[in-house]
Amino acid sequence: MDGAVFYSSFDNLIEAHFVTTGSSSSIQFGNLTKAEIFGHEEVIEFYPFSNDDLSLRLGYTYVFPRDRTTKQILNFRPRHLFQSRIETKFGNLSLSSDFRYISKYESVDSILIKQVPDGDARVNAYIWDARIAYKMTGLLALPVTIS
Repeated sequence: MDGAVFYSSFDNLIEAHFVTTGSSSSIQFGNLTKAEIFGHEEVIEFYPFSNDDLSLRLGYTYVFPRDRTTKQILNFRPRHLFQSRIETKFGNLSLSSDFRYISKYESVDSILIKQVPDGDARVNAYIWDARIAYKMTGLLALPVTIS
């Protein structure tokens, strides 16, 4: 079990944003005057056997990112992240599956909304990955894993 509370303060944090000049728009990197990000993260890893042949992992992160000058939430940053993983090993072969949840962005660039169809349509993300990996030992004396 592991947990952390974090706080970061930024002066002149560089962010990408859209800039419109005349009839065209472009992406430009610019400095925010002041920004801060704080939150907490908790992770639990569980190994039900005396070895690592089966492992389970759950994690949750809460983030509060804001521009300290405007008091607005920073663009393109989710508040909630959840992750889980299960992995099992059979000798040199391993099977694993990950699931991640990322909450929808509360704030996006206002010019992006006008440039992209459905630019204001924001949804939660649900991502599932599955992997098969095989560790090849002794191949040219290098640790090689194929996945």
